[in-house]
Amino acid sequence: AHILGARPFARPQYMDKLRTLSEGLASPGEIDRFQTLAERLVTLSPAEVQQLNISVADDVIEDGICDRTGIL
Repeated sequence: AHILGARPFARPQYMDKLRTLSEGLASPGEIDRFQTLAERLVTLSPAEVQQLNISVADDVIEDGICDRTGIL
């Protein structure tokens, strides 16, 4: 999707992008769980909102120290 909306994504394209970017980091089942919650965002209970994080295995997480500059 273009940042200024020139070529906006439809929902399936956003979900494909999420799956592509999370491949090898989060399991497909975890992405399914997150997607199911996200699709019901306006009706989530407070407890469900607390589950709106994607969990990954500890061995996937790298050292949090970044050697880049900037906000990204």
